Amino acid sequence: MLKILVFMLSQDARKLADEAKSKGMWLYDPSYRWWYSPEDFKHIFQYANASEEFLKGLQIRHPNEGIQAGFLQLNKLHTKLQVFTKRVVDYYRK
Repeated sequence: MLKILVFMLSQDARKLADEAKSKGMWLYDPSYRWWYSPEDFKHIFQYANASEEFLKGLQIRHPNEGIQAGFLQLNKLHTKLQVFTKRVVDYYRK
């Protein structure tokens, strides 16, 4: 006999995704530093159970915050690369 398991999106997960959508925001998981659009969240967690602990850790935030944070990280990395490159060039100029 073939058993088919179908997971349904939990009521709490659906409510969270709907709230984010109504506010024009996304869901952010700070533990994994991952962003979910409300639609992606519903799709992913329709097939995988989201624990209550996981759902409590999610934040409803505007995705522009993630974009700004990414640019800050890139800027810091770029600055470090410039400093290192200058050190290497200066070293071999001797």
